[in-house]
Amino acid sequence: MKKDNKEINFSTVLSEVKADRNGMSMQLFSFVIITLLCLMLAYVFPASLVITVPFVIMPAYFGFTSTNIAKKSKGGEDVSFFRMFRVYFTQLFFGGYRLLFGVLKSFAAYAGSQLIILTIFESTLFRTVPGYDAILQKVTTTTDISSVLEEFMDFMSNNELMLKYMSIATSVSLLLAVFFFIQHIGKQSIKMRRNLFRQPPLPMAQINYVYKFVRKENRQYFLKTYLKSAWFYQLLIVLAGVGGVLINFFVLKDFDGVQGVVISLALILIVSIPFLNYIAKMQDLLYLSLSNKFEETNVRVTLELLNRYKDKINISDEDAKKIQEVLEEAKKASEKALGEDKEDKEPKE
Repeated sequence: MKKDNKEINFSTVLSEVKADRNGMSMQLFSFVIITLLCLMLAYVFPASLVITVPFVIMPAYFGFTSTNIAKKSKGGEDVSFFRMFRVYFTQLFFGGYRLLFGVLKSFAAYAGSQLIILTIFESTLFRTVPGYDAILQKVTTTTDISSVLEEFMDFMSNNELMLKYMSIATSVSLLLAVFFFIQHIGKQSIKMRRNLFRQPPLPMAQINYVYKFVRKENRQYFLKTYLKSAWFYQLLIVLAGVGGVLINFFVLKDFDGVQGVVISLALILIVSIPFLNYIAKMQDLLYLSLSNKFEETNVRVTLELLNRYKDKINISDEDAKKIQEVLEEAKKASEKALGEDKEDKEPKE
């Protein structure tokens, strides 16, 4: 596949980060503080993440990754982090991270891993708990399931060792779900650059639709580049997540699976701080390397839909041809604007 930019690897991304003299210090600081406050709240009220993730943390993440890009655009010198925080909720960006889809993938990872872990625990760790084999035998041999099942549930909920094992299983499964969610956000973040780098802007629903085709057609290049540029960060968040669970298990008096994951999230955020600028820049470069593919696909998909439905919406062949010409001109103008962006790498003072 022909790429628009030079090869993306650790050294090229790092050189881009160093070349960005403004850096992202203020945006990064704002994102970290906001996220830490949300995690502190989640440690006391875990359910608060249902509100803070989509409506606070994700807009803050968008503000962090987009403010410097917006500042480099024409007339964008005065753009601030909190302005981009608000911009996230417009139709040009809201829905770009596909949070519901990310949650569904995470839930599937949680449910599948929970089933596997509990199956393994049932034949290993659970067997070491005094009384477990006896109560399990009652459940499997009795005809009065309701009474024995209640006894079994009481045993599970009142046995300290069983509670610890169940909490470990919950923590590991939730941690895996978190890892899947972070990966989902990282990959979806790339397409969010489209309306920041190129004009005219498109509705996010259209960007999502086109991005699906670009990812599918360039899957090997995308995954190879993404993993090659960020493998060390993937390893880092895994180690930080496991470390959070271990801290919760060995240090805190009362082990709680959900709170253990919140500690893991805080630890992941803290150890990620030195690398977040790098990850954001890598996402910029990966988008730019696929940007022409993105625009070509957008024109192609639009024309395919136009040809498919032109009879239903009463568009003549002549009008369809004119629309095609307009789309091609828009594509050329977008490519020209992109070329100017590539020549102007330095942030504006």
